[in-house]
Amino acid sequence: MFTVVRPTQNFWNLQKRKMSRRSCKCMEGASKTVRNIYKYQTGKLMFLFTKNLHPKYFKSMFILTSQVHSYNTRTSKLFYSFPCRTNLRQFSVRFQGPKFFNSLSNNIKDCESISLFSKKLKEFLLSL
Repeated sequence: MFTVVRPTQNFWNLQKRKMSRRSCKCMEGASKTVRNIYKYQTGKLMFLFTKNLHPKYFKSMFILTSQVHSYNTRTSKLFYSFPCRTNLRQFSVRFQGPKFFNSLSNNIKDCESISLFSKKLKEFLLSL
């Protein structure tokens, strides 16, 4: 018997292992939903990717739009959203990560440190 493991399950299990009690405590005092924790962890992963501090197995997972084509467009500094045909693919980190990170304001994305980014991202998620 073979078990089918979806890519989102692998990432979620990886994130659950990496998620410390401290990262869960950060959402105390407001609606600590699984969706907010997922967005928080995804946002941190994308921020680490922008600063080249990401795990090496995520190296080719995300690309900028400027790497897809050479046209100077408004979205050339944003992450490229890969096309997806299935609903399963739409909920994968490869699609949701760029979509969520691109939707953040420049005030949050342009932080210099991970601690400042985490603080601003928490404030943003708790204000939703």
